Amino acid sequence: MLNSEDNKYVEEQHAKLEADKQAADAAAAEEAEAKIKGKGSITYKLSGGSDSWPEDRKKRIVAAMDEGVAFYNKNSRVKKELTANDSPGTPLNQDTESSPVNDLRHIKMVEAIRKDMGMK
Repeated sequence: MLNSEDNKYVEEQHAKLEADKQAADAAAAEEAEAKIKGKGSITYKLSGGSDSWPEDRKKRIVAAMDEGVAFYNKNSRVKKELTANDSPGTPLNQDTESSPVNDLRHIKMVEAIRKDMGMK
């Protein structure tokens, strides 16, 4: 028969093993889901003249595009090459599927996705 200290140790080790098993199962399920969904191949570049954009806007555009592209590449099979523009004066309804990505609309889209997913 185990003494109370040994019994506590065994219970702690058992709990750790169970947590490790659950983490491994979750990782395996995520990997299997990724195989089913496939990998997207969306890429983007900044439009010409991006070296003269205001640095704060450029950082927001790059962060939003990186995050949005990563999200879509993980969750879709979309294959697309995009160009990100700093076009703050372009009305949102003038963007079309074949036109370059205008930063504000897509920054807001990524921010909304993050909010829906409970991310900061």
